[in-house]
Amino acid sequence: MYICYQITKMRNHQQASVMKERLKAYMDFKKVNAAELADRIGVQRSNVSHILNGRNKPGAQFIEKLLLAYPELDAGWLLTGLGQMLTSRIVPAPEKPQAEPVALGETEKEPPAEEVVKVRNAVSGKVERIVIFYTDRSFVEYFPG
Repeated sequence: MYICYQITKMRNHQQASVMKERLKAYMDFKKVNAAELADRIGVQRSNVSHILNGRNKPGAQFIEKLLLAYPELDAGWLLTGLGQMLTSRIVPAPEKPQAEPVALGETEKEPPAEEVVKVRNAVSGKVERIVIFYTDRSFVEYFPG
């Protein structure tokens, strides 16, 4: 029993160590340091520092915040090393045309009525895809596996 525990403990340490290296590789790719990463994902700077120096393992909450802040980072690659560092599903949204300036004394034209999209309440069925829209007008599509 003790030997199995030690082997499991050793494997977990090795996996965390390798994941730490993948996190470092991604940080190098994004050209961010530990403090910038911590600020961007909303964790304490010491949290990132402890993960990078091997003192702590990244927890589920840390990984979730990292993936939400950097949607192009492939979760499978981060956790297992399989696949590519970046997902290929990020598609930037087309630029919205700039509104023409209105001269003093002119009235603005009425904008066209917004299209109403009807959404049916799905009681059963499979999720086909999940789309997340960002304020910078980009979006990410996730396709359940």
